[in-house]
Amino acid sequence: MSGRKHLDETRKKMSDAHKGLHVGENNIMFGKNHSDETRKKISGATSGENNPSVSGSADRSSEVSPPPEGGETFYFVFDFFGNPPPPPTHVWGVGGGGGGVK
Repeated sequence: MSGRKHLDETRKKMSDAHKGLHVGENNIMFGKNHSDETRKKISGATSGENNPSVSGSADRSSEVSPPPEGGETFYFVFDFFGNPPPPPTHVWGVGGGGGGVK
């Protein structure tokens, strides 16, 4: 569905179809609690500098490469934990896989 948008009617149908699926006993965490050890790990991972709610902590403007002279602007995208994206698994136009417009 790349490059297209769902109609409002379709979005409403999808929303209605998903409502109530993971509520109460159907929720994967229903009746369970995180252990103290897990709670400490979560707390440590989201405390201090890693707190996404603290102003400026999610600002990654310093991690944007400056544009080269006369070239394009390149942006590095990082995930929630500050990790760079994985390398691409396929490079278009490289190799003899066919499938292209001739």
